[in-house]
Amino acid sequence: MKRKKFSKKTSLKSKSLVQGELQKYDINKMSINNQSSNTKTTNEINSVNEIIQNENDKLLKYVIVSNPITFRVGRFKMTIPTYQELELINPLTQQPFNKLKKIKLFRIMAIRDIPEINIKKGDLGGWVDNQDALSQDGNCWIFKNAMVINKLGGQVSGNALIYGNAKVLGGKVGGNAKMYGNSAILDNSQLDDFAQLHDNCIIAQNAHVCGRAYLSNNVKVLGKSRVCGQTIVTDNCIVQDEASIDKSVTLQDDVIVKDSCQIIGGKLSGQLVIGGETIIHDNPNLNGKLTILGKSYIHGNGNLTTDLHCQELNQELKDVEIITLENSNKKSLIKTINTTPNTTLLYSSKYNMEQTK
Repeated sequence: MKRKKFSKKTSLKSKSLVQGELQKYDINKMSINNQSSNTKTTNEINSVNEIIQNENDKLLKYVIVSNPITFRVGRFKMTIPTYQELELINPLTQQPFNKLKKIKLFRIMAIRDIPEINIKKGDLGGWVDNQDALSQDGNCWIFKNAMVINKLGGQVSGNALIYGNAKVLGGKVGGNAKMYGNSAILDNSQLDDFAQLHDNCIIAQNAHVCGRAYLSNNVKVLGKSRVCGQTIVTDNCIVQDEASIDKSVTLQDDVIVKDSCQIIGGKLSGQLVIGGETIIHDNPNLNGKLTILGKSYIHGNGNLTTDLHCQELNQELKDVEIITLENSNKKSLIKTINTTPNTTLLYSSKYNMEQTK
């Protein structure tokens, strides 16, 4: 009797379940390999089954799986790796962590359904180094290749979700926060409420991102800075030191916010540097290559661009009050308190600007 040949398409399709992104596996339907070399794997799965079948234990939602899971799909034996040892690199410095150069990571497996995030018992999640990395309470979860390192202080709780290749290498992620892509959080930082971290964004040191803040595309929030409210920060912007951003703010295109300045509303774009004890509020629109330092005060609802009021694009303003008005013949009224030496402010006659002392 001739054996039935399997096509290459069938073989590749089955193998792709392991080689591609992890699919959902119901361990109750797995046919475990009972060979002696896989005794530990069988025991591991049996122990998981026992926990799942224990209806009295409703406190646990996941377990750590330390051995590869081997099972059969038809005639094919398949193995899912659930353990890895790797060297951790600090994404901020691109250097290995001094405290922890190598780490052992294990996959998590759901032992009950979490319908709010479409997780079913038996589903495999991301990577953790120990049981304290992911809270057993709430609907928080780590997906796919994401990882949380508790030995560096990383912890996920509440309803927080970690997707893609995101890394919690220290700090706490809680509330309804979400991390995507290659984003990372380090040190003693916090990400909570409904804040979202995308792409290659980094929160480090003692920074706090909260509210409904949305960060994407290589943004860095460092130091003791705080980004909250309806803030949107994108495209290589940096918020550092003790800067505070709140309410409805948009930062984009290489903006640097530093020192102890406060931004409460407005849109900032271009190669702006905002520092010192500057305060910006209402909804001004600042754009261009400009540095504003000292005890500057900027408010109003109009537009302020460097080509309208500065002789040079690299002009630095210090200790100035800038009032931008909306629906007015005077687009900007700049009251100079104490500008830097040799400062020359030019105004476009088109907008009938003036300077007052």
